[in-house]
Amino acid sequence: MRVDGQLWIVSAVTEIPAGRQALTIAIERGAVGAEQATKSGVRSLPEAGLGQTREDLALAAGSKALAAAGIEGSDVGLVIYSWTLDTNTDWKIAQRLSRQLGATHAVAVGLRQLCNGGAAGLHFAAAQLLTEPRLRHALVLTADALGPDAGRFWLMDEVGAAMGDAGTGLLLSRGGGALAVLSIASAARSDQEAWLPQNDRVPEISAGGDESQSVSAVIFVRRHGVRAAVDAALVDADLDPRDPDVAVVALPRLANDVTGALTDGMVRGRRPRRIVHLAEEGHLFAGDLTANVEHLLQHEMLAPGERALIINIGAGFTVTCVVVQAPGAPGGGKEGT
Repeated sequence: MRVDGQLWIVSAVTEIPAGRQALTIAIERGAVGAEQATKSGVRSLPEAGLGQTREDLALAAGSKALAAAGIEGSDVGLVIYSWTLDTNTDWKIAQRLSRQLGATHAVAVGLRQLCNGGAAGLHFAAAQLLTEPRLRHALVLTADALGPDAGRFWLMDEVGAAMGDAGTGLLLSRGGGALAVLSIASAARSDQEAWLPQNDRVPEISAGGDESQSVSAVIFVRRHGVRAAVDAALVDADLDPRDPDVAVVALPRLANDVTGALTDGMVRGRRPRRIVHLAEEGHLFAGDLTANVEHLLQHEMLAPGERALIINIGAGFTVTCVVVQAPGAPGGGKEGT
C-alpha cells in the first residue's frame, strides 16, 4: 500500500511492567532447558504484577501515546486494540479502552492476528485514514499479560520466542509527526495455520519424514511470505528491492536463529547502516512493531531524510512490513499542521 508520506506516526509508546521473570527461575520451573537458555539471549522477561491486567498496560500505553502526541482522546476517530492470548472476560475491551481514553466517539475495533496484530492494526488504520477524509487520528493499541502466576512461554526450540508482558500505543495521523509512513505491505501463508493445533500447543517439527513438516520446508514457505511483504513495501515506497536505500532495518523480537532463518538476505544490495534486533528484551506478543518504532525514535536512529524498514512476523503465518522516513529530505513526507 502506497502511503507516500500522507500519514505520520506521531508517537509510539511501550508500557513495560516493573516485574521481571529471570531465566534462572524459568529453568528451575522446567519452562526452559539449559540448551534453550544458552541460545535464547534472554536473561529476564517483563512480567505483569499480581492483579495487573492487559487492560492496565494498554490503558497506560494509550494514555502516554496521546500525551506524547499532544492529542486529546476526543480527537481520535479510530481505536484498534490487538491482543494474542485467549480470554473469556475481555469481549468488549476495545470499546472499554476507547471510553477510558476519552475517545468516546471513536470507532473501536478488537483485532486478533496473533503476534502480527499490532502491525495489522497499523495497516488497517492507515487504509481507513487514507480513504475516510473525516478521520484525522487513529490509535493502535496492543497488550498481553501472563502475570506471575502463569507459566511463561519460553518456546525457544518450537517458535523461537520468549514472550514478555507489555502494552503498546501508536498514534497515526494526517498532519505531521515524528516519522512519515511511505508504505505498508502485508503477506500471508495461511496454510501454515495447520501447523498450530487446536489446543494452542506448539508441536515439535521433525527434521525428517514428511517434507511438508520438515524444518527446511517450513522455513522455505515462510521466507516466501517475508520476501513478498518486504518487496511490496519497498516498491510502494519507490525503492528498488534489489538495492534499497534504507538506513535501518528493524526485525521482530524473536530468537536469533529463527529471525535469521526468516529474514537473512531479505534486504539486498547495499547493507543498511544498522540492524535492530532486540530479542533480548523479549517478544512483546502483538507489540513488537510499535516497540521497535519507539526504539528508533528514542535513540534518534534516523538522520533527516533517512528511511527504515520495519519487519513484523506473526504465527499463522502473516508478515507486515512498513517503510518510514525521518522528516527533512526532498521527496519524503512533509510535515503538516
